[in-house]
Amino acid sequence: PRHKQAIALKQLLEKLPSEPSNYALNSDIKSKLKSSIDPDFNGAAEQARIFDAYLFTILLKAVANEGGNIYYNNVLDDETPKYLTFRKTAGTIHGTAHPYTHAVVEFPDKPALEIHLGVKVQGRAGVLHNCNVLILYQKEANICRLLNREPRHSQVILAVKTEHYTSELQLETAGAFIGLASDIRYEGGSYFISNSYSQPVAKLLTTARKKWELNIFPRATNDVHRLMYSFQTIFKDFKARN
Repeated sequence: PRHKQAIALKQLLEKLPSEPSNYALNSDIKSKLKSSIDPDFNGAAEQARIFDAYLFTILLKAVANEGGNIYYNNVLDDETPKYLTFRKTAGTIHGTAHPYTHAVVEFPDKPALEIHLGVKVQGRAGVLHNCNVLILYQKEANICRLLNREPRHSQVILAVKTEHYTSELQLETAGAFIGLASDIRYEGGSYFISNSYSQPVAKLLTTARKKWELNIFPRATNDVHRLMYSFQTIFKDFKARN
């Protein structure tokens, strides 16, 4: 079933319209992301990376819907990368083992933001936490790359913890997320997002008043639309605060 979902993602990217928009050519996004998706993937780690890339596209759509402009940079230079290169495992925002790509988000008259996949963040207790998807102020990201340190949680807009399962979601994963979220305070909050579902997990996260979405996969479902609109609210609030 997860292989079929990956194929569905590739088909979804093919269907993106090619006309210009206010943030980038959809054809440009399509061509860059297609190179990140291996149609012959066979491992759980590869499936999880594809899932994170899919959430990346949802965020880009939310930015566009809120009137933001998007372009891409990598950690090695300021040139627009030919391909999007994402980390296979969580690493440092300043790591230069490969030309890791991030998206730069600009709203008129607002501080610039960056969207990263697979980076670490420093919590209130000084402990480093892995974030599958991270949005932070570009000013903070530039300082981190200059000083070789990790982003401070106070400079993060949004962090997402993902769990990609080929079976029912396990309750302990939600418990670990709740513990992580207690050490971190973000402007827009922390999200727990999974392609799988579990009623006990949903109940636990709701009782703990955490932001979550389950059953997220590459189809135009109500769950996917609700997630994108929730991301849009994060950017709406960001524009109002700054």
